[in-house]
Amino acid sequence: GIALLMVISAIAVLALVLIDFSNNARTHMNAGVNMRDEMRASNMADTALVMTRACMDDKAWGPVAQLRSKVDLEKLCGLLLNVFIKNRIDLPVGGLSVELEGIEGLGISKGEVEEIELKPESAYIGLAGLWCGSRAQITCNTRTTVVAQLRSLLCDPAIAPWFETERADGKKYTRAELIGNLIDWVDSDDNRINIDEANWSLAEGAGEGEDAYLRDGETRYRSKDAPFDTVEELRLIRGIDDEMFDYLSTKVSVYESQPKIDINTAGADVIASVIRANSEFFSRMEISACGEDSTAPDNVANMINAYARLVVMARNQRLMQKVFSGGFLSNAFNSPQEFQQILQNPLQFMIQLQGNAAGGLGGLAGAFGGGLGGNAMSPEMAILAQVGLLPQMYQGITQQGVVNWQGVMRSVTVGSQIFRLKVKGRVGNMTRTMVAVLKRDGQTVRTLYYREE
Repeated sequence: GIALLMVISAIAVLALVLIDFSNNARTHMNAGVNMRDEMRASNMADTALVMTRACMDDKAWGPVAQLRSKVDLEKLCGLLLNVFIKNRIDLPVGGLSVELEGIEGLGISKGEVEEIELKPESAYIGLAGLWCGSRAQITCNTRTTVVAQLRSLLCDPAIAPWFETERADGKKYTRAELIGNLIDWVDSDDNRINIDEANWSLAEGAGEGEDAYLRDGETRYRSKDAPFDTVEELRLIRGIDDEMFDYLSTKVSVYESQPKIDINTAGADVIASVIRANSEFFSRMEISACGEDSTAPDNVANMINAYARLVVMARNQRLMQKVFSGGFLSNAFNSPQEFQQILQNPLQFMIQLQGNAAGGLGGLAGAFGGGLGGNAMSPEMAILAQVGLLPQMYQGITQQGVVNWQGVMRSVTVGSQIFRLKVKGRVGNMTRTMVAVLKRDGQTVRTLYYREE
């Protein structure tokens, strides 16, 4: 009996040891698999970077390099990536794919590029314009333009709560202070920039130098007194915490030197800031109401934001028109002049486009559905309702003299030499995201910035 008990005890102990060993072995094996998959995902993202550099290289395209400038670079590079990595062609419409039998590509059979986004840096507000070059040029044209665009961006109701609450350093910041801190970081002197919020004029401040507030914290440093090198430098600016950084980093560029936005890729929020910055009427309302405890700033911002969404909606419809006409890789616009009609009257463009497609405006009403209370909505009302814009608001924006449309046109462009690439590679349960900024510099494609996470 004692011998049997000893045997059973030994078996129980051995079972526990084996279970522990098995768990440890399984844990180490999974860790090894995850490490392997992480390296593969990282290689997948790096491969996408190399392929995109090749796609942007004029030498790789030879005699057809000029034709490439007429197409959407993101679609073109994505198409090439699919050929070499996924061994298939993903058509830009309908979600259809064509498998390429017998083509091994790069031989990457495990994993995939989950996401690839290539946008010109001119799709964002260019902070490089804040640098004037010398003290004598405190109000250079690029600085005043970017300041107006940033003011409109920061007057958006979406970020208003940030300015209404005390930050971690115990201070509430105004929009003028925050923009002034951005200027102080890049300008070449030690004098603070004061922005008069009554009219948003810029002047050199007296007294405390711009570096004084950077010596207050535990980590002391000086302002850069030169243009930004990376978007992460924004975290060094007084007042910019994680929340503000997350808001700004997706809307600004530190590489684009000209304060012009790309009309093919700019988001509605960036387009809205440019429209507000080029309207004396809306600028006055924005200056007087932004930051005040009233509904006025929200109404102004929401109205322009809705109009900008309508512009983007019309841009997308123009792009789809080109796609269905055979221009699968086309940009919506090949020149700023093509953008002017949509900018100044997007509703008219959409009515004409949809009317032609449906055989008249009667088809539009059916396409957009019925109305409220059983009454059919007009085509115009149906379109405006999609972005939350009332007809009176639309007429107020488009009436002559309210917006300086020529000023807006001077603030836009098509194409860029600098692009922001974001790629996400996945293998198994592991993903790696790579962000890079690439610049076409003559015959060379340079990497200005690289981050992997």
